[in-house]
Parts: sequence; C-alpha cells; structure tokens
Amino acid sequence: MVDASFSEDSGFNVPIELPDEIAALLAQPICADISLPKPATGSITLPLGGSLSAVTDVTKQIPDNCAVNFSLLLQLGPLVGQLKCIFAVLGLIGPLIDVIKGLPFPPAKAIADFVKATEPVLECVAAIGGLGPPLFIKDVICLVISLLNCMIDQLRRIFELMNGLSIQLERADGNAQLTAALECAQENAQCAAESAMTAFEPIVVILELLAPLIEQFGDGASIEIPSIGPPESLEAMESTIASLEEFSAALNLIADALGGCD
Repeated sequence: MVDASFSEDSGFNVPIELPDEIAALLAQPICADISLPKPATGSITLPLGGSLSAVTDVTKQIPDNCAVNFSLLLQLGPLVGQLKCIFAVLGLIGPLIDVIKGLPFPPAKAIADFVKATEPVLECVAAIGGLGPPLFIKDVICLVISLLNCMIDQLRRIFELMNGLSIQLERADGNAQLTAALECAQENAQCAAESAMTAFEPIVVILELLAPLIEQFGDGASIEIPSIGPPESLEAMESTIASLEEFSAALNLIADALGGCD
C-alpha cells in the first residue's frame, strides 16, 4: 500500500492508502516502457543473384515484420513477370551449345531446338527496341523523386521536433523528471529518423541496377548517389536533408530529359 494525501495548500492533510497496483498505474512511466521499436528489415534472395529489399511506408508507423513481409510480397508479382525474358535467354543457351558442338554440321534436332528456343527471346528483343525502356526509366526516376520528397518532409518534421526538444532540455536544467521525459522523447525522435532513413537503401539498390540503362537511354546521364548515414545529431540530420534535396534536384534534371514527371 502507498500513502497519498491532499496538498497542504488545500487546507487538508488526510493520508489515503492506495493499492500497489493503482500506485503503479499513477507512477511516471520509465523511458523503456514507452520507447519506440527499432524498424524491422527484410529481403529475398533473387534467383540470378542480388536481393530484393522491403520498402515500407515511412510516413506511417515504424515498420514491423508484418509490414516488411507484405511489402516483399507486393514486389514479388511484378518481379516474377519480368524474369520471363531472363529465363527465356537462359533457355536459349543449352540449344545454342548443342549447335556449336555439332559445327560444321550440327544435327537437325539441335537446329530445330535452337530455333524454337529463340521464339520467346525475339519477343523480348522487340519490346526492348521500342519506347519501353525510356518510359520505364522515366517512371522509376519519378517514383524515386516522389519517395525522396516524402523522406525529406518526414526528416524535416523530425528535425524540427528534435530541435524543439533540445531547446526545452536546456531550459529544464535541474528538473530531473522533465529532463528524463524530454530525453526519452529525443530517443524516440531519433528512432523515428532511423526508420525514415530505411527507405533510402532500396532506392539506392534500384538506381544502381538501372544505372546502365539510364546512361544508355538518358543521353549519357549518370547518377551520383550520395553516401548518407544515420542522422545521429541535429547537424548531421540537417546535412542529410540538404544532400537528399540536391539528389532529388539532380534526378529531376534526368527525368526532364526523358519527358518529365507528371
């Protein structure tokens, strides 16, 4: 049991015994009880090397395992569809080897198998020779620009929050409870910033994969991806926001050369 009493200013001083479970509910929570979780991550190994990383909505709650796994599931469908041409080319290699081994007079069956294996490959070649690649590259770059702007807005709000908390901490000198609460809020804001930054890694992976196509179909344009680490201080976060804004502006120039974003 815990004793509680009215303040002396009220004119009463009557001790009241509170049950331990109620006293526990009224006690100030410790930071460990209200700390935000670290953002979850996930990836899938691709059949031809590399991996597929989860992309989560950083404008909502910090991603947990369910959000990460659902993101991977949504990405798998389009990816499997695009693997059709890759597997078609791989299916051409076996018949081609049989033809080469039979030179200068390859067997008729080897030639027939090779011709049959070229049919799905020719469909892919026809698609690549059209307007598909430039439009695809432009759409992906515009999508990346939109995601970067979301990250920038999110980080800017967190920066303003952390800046305000720093000012309040300076004024809370000597107030242990207020200082502990503000420090806990700072830790949670830092965790939110780390969560927002998780969206940058899959963006980097996508742009690195597209770099050869961007150079080929984007009039020789090249992408210089900034090296960005976790914003561990206000100065680092401000620098990160500036780097992302410059990167977004550079991508806008490439998108404009391909027709511009809607």
